[in-house]
Amino acid sequence: MKRQNLIAMARMVVVALAAGSVPVWAGTIASVPENLRPPATEVLSLETKATGVQIYECNASKDEPTRFEWIFKAPEADLFDMAGNKIAKHYAGPTWESNDGSKVVGEVKAKDNGPDPNAIPWLLLSAKSTSGYANSIAIILPLS
Repeated sequence: MKRQNLIAMARMVVVALAAGSVPVWAGTIASVPENLRPPATEVLSLETKATGVQIYECNASKDEPTRFEWIFKAPEADLFDMAGNKIAKHYAGPTWESNDGSKVVGEVKAKDNGPDPNAIPWLLLSAKSTSGYANSIAIILPLS
């Protein structure tokens, strides 16, 4: 079963997750900007719920060292199947790691600010690297 979960995870289009958010892919494809839509050849094979956080650090501005700003450091989330079982984790890279240790590291292909100006950007990613059973990925991350 773990192998099936990972293969599904590695081929998925995931709507992932700020703290407490749940995926909203089904029925909302029209609200996803055109530049973030995955290729028509991609098939949604897994939808997850997640619990996690976005981690920020307060650092001096590169342009103005006397001014401080919040800089995004990394996401940290656990992903769950619809029965509530933890199946993977999401962390810096961006990386998705299945319970069996297989990983997919994403690479940004497109970006959109999304509908909420106070939320982090929405991203379309593809696999930069994979290990274990993972072999491909296209991910949309509406984080609002």
